[in-house]
Amino acid sequence: MSTLSVFDDLLPDLERLLTLRVWHAMWLERIDRKIAAVERAGPSAAAVPEYWACPMSLELSC
Repeated sequence: MSTLSVFDDLLPDLERLLTLRVWHAMWLERIDRKIAAVERAGPSAAAVPEYWACPMSLELSC
C-alpha cells in the first residue's frame, strides 16, 4: 500500500472534486480578506478573544 493511498480519502468523483475546489478557493479568499483587514486595523485588533484561550473547550470562558 502506498503512502498516498493511506491519506487520499477523496472520492474519484470529478463533479464533487471540482465543487470542493471552488469551496476551498472561496474559504481561502475569505481568510485572506480577514487577514488584510486585521493587518490594516493594527496590532490591537489582532488580539485573540478570551474563549480561544480555552484549549479543547467549547465553553466561552475557562
